[in-house]
Amino acid sequence: MPPKKAAKKAPKKPAAKPSKKPAPKKPAPKKTKGVTSRRGEGKSGKDAPSNGIPKGKNITNAEKALRDTLILQRRAQRWTWEEIAEEVGLSVSACKRAAKAKKETMLQILDMDPVEVVKKIIEGFEASIGDLEVMAVEYASAHPSAAVGAKKGADEARRNLITLLQSIGFLPNELGTIRWVVEVRQIVELLTTSVTRFEARITELDLSDENRKHLEDASGDLRKALSEAAGTPS
Repeated sequence: MPPKKAAKKAPKKPAAKPSKKPAPKKPAPKKTKGVTSRRGEGKSGKDAPSNGIPKGKNITNAEKALRDTLILQRRAQRWTWEEIAEEVGLSVSACKRAAKAKKETMLQILDMDPVEVVKKIIEGFEASIGDLEVMAVEYASAHPSAAVGAKKGADEARRNLITLLQSIGFLPNELGTIRWVVEVRQIVELLTTSVTRFEARITELDLSDENRKHLEDASGDLRKALSEAAGTPS
């Protein structure tokens, strides 16, 4: 018998390639109308951050001065009134009033006597120091970092006040020399006590009117000289 022929194997069909479906497109972000917030953007120019800026109406004098200065700064940086109002938490009209009042206050200095200007600056430093110290106490528990910042601000205001007083000659440039002033005043105090005793003794002495007047005049001149040496009014 002839050999049986091997049955032909059917060719394998190639595996079907998985169809590539395009990835779903992400929806484009919706554009929102209204004011675009600039908070948290860069650190300079228009995009300066607003973290820590005092908001609202119930704030201290120091916070109000900071806020009003910021309003003027933002306007100089070409911010819109709507953007400024959003940042400081006031209405547009309130921001405009604050900016106008701040400008008027700054311009009033030009018409003031220089001595009065210095007095006003000193009063401002003292008020700022007081407000910042109060802020440091109030924020100590809830906002420790803000309390530390307020304390540093008060210390900086003190340093600026000392620099001002030195520049106008009220304090020496070398504060260590104040110890000599203290020692001189202690000596003057002792001498003044002696003059007071001497004046009391004059009234007890049997002197002519002319001699008594000479001693009283000399005592008055000495007291005046001692007051000038101590830097205090006679």
